[in-house]
Amino acid sequence: MRIVNDDDFVLVHRVDEYTAQRLTLAFDDFSIGYQFENFGEGRVSYLYDSEIMPTDKTLYVRYGDFSTAMGIASQIEQEIERERQGEPEEFEEMPRKKRILVQSLSVVAFLLLVMLAVFGADAIANWIRGLMQ
Repeated sequence: MRIVNDDDFVLVHRVDEYTAQRLTLAFDDFSIGYQFENFGEGRVSYLYDSEIMPTDKTLYVRYGDFSTAMGIASQIEQEIERERQGEPEEFEEMPRKKRILVQSLSVVAFLLLVMLAVFGADAIANWIRGLMQ
C-alpha cells in the first residue's frame, strides 16, 4: 500500500475539453492544485470507442484538495448537463406540395448537372481529338 501525501496528484476522471475549461476557471478561483493530461496519451488502442474524443483530458487534483475538487466538479458537470439538455430545436414541417416541388426541382437540377458533365467531357474529348489530327 502506498501512502499518499497532500501534495500528490490523484486521478479524478476523464472530461471533455469544454468541461476542462470550466473546471480550470473554477479550480483557479478556489486555489485548487490540478493538472490535465491528454486522455489517450501513451496508449495505443485498435478498438474504436465513440465515447472517447481525441480532445478528452484526464483530470488530476492534489490529494489535499480532492474532496473540494470533487464537489466543484460534480456541480460543474450538473450545470453543463442542464445546458446540454436545454430546449430542443423545433422544425416546422414543410407543406406536402412545397416538399414535392423542392424534391422535383432537386432531381431536375441533379440530372442537368450530370448532363452538363457528360456533354462537357465529350466536347473536350472531341476538341483534343481535333487537335491531334
